[in-house]
Amino acid sequence: MKEVLLLYSGGLDSMLSACYLVVRGYHVNLIHFDNGSSIGTENIIKGAKKLEERFGSESITYLGIVPIVGVIRRFHKIENLKFSEVTELYGNTTISQYQCLTCRSAMYYYAAMIAREKGISIIAEGARKSQQFAIEQPPMMEEYQKFLNKNGLTLLTPVYQLEDDYERGCQLECFHLEEIAYEGKCLLGHPLEKEHPVDEEVIDATVKIFQEMILPEMDQLMESEVEKNIIKNLKYAKKKWKWS
Repeated sequence: MKEVLLLYSGGLDSMLSACYLVVRGYHVNLIHFDNGSSIGTENIIKGAKKLEERFGSESITYLGIVPIVGVIRRFHKIENLKFSEVTELYGNTTISQYQCLTCRSAMYYYAAMIAREKGISIIAEGARKSQQFAIEQPPMMEEYQKFLNKNGLTLLTPVYQLEDDYERGCQLECFHLEEIAYEGKCLLGHPLEKEHPVDEEVIDATVKIFQEMILPEMDQLMESEVEKNIIKNLKYAKKKWKWS
């Protein structure tokens, strides 16, 4: 069985992604990243147990929760700029989309480091194009794919083309799983309203901020011997994290 590291939020998209990966013959390693701004994180464990019970330990392994707030703060670069300065440098974006960008980028960095340490070459996540997040639109997904590729990793997005939430529920029922989300509630990121979908300006600004401010930091961290040692000594726990 091929090993895959799944960015597991506990939400329905990541749960369905785990199901799809299992039936395709993957052994799915679930990893949750705590951004320090979510409530209800303990629900993650319940969802992971549901998947373990459904498919067995030979197909699902829950690794635990890893804190990423330190790297998120490192990626924060525009907090002291005026809105007019941000617009002039990068174009129009929104605060919530920027918060999501720094958070998801930290997840990809940690996932790449952990996968490399564990000898896993494939990373997966539950991104969906139909959701109103700039980070889940094709231009940003391509940026994350390129980042992983240059580090010898591949990205899978099993539910990316899924349009309808009702269809998602039906698919979960086919796997004999209830349509119950076990994810925590993030207090920072918010999708745009469906009647006002994310526009090209916001997507372009998101990509530019990533390319010019965040990606260089990610590349530097990937080569840091200190960071490699931190990942090597990371101790996973079922309910909380700890460092050795």
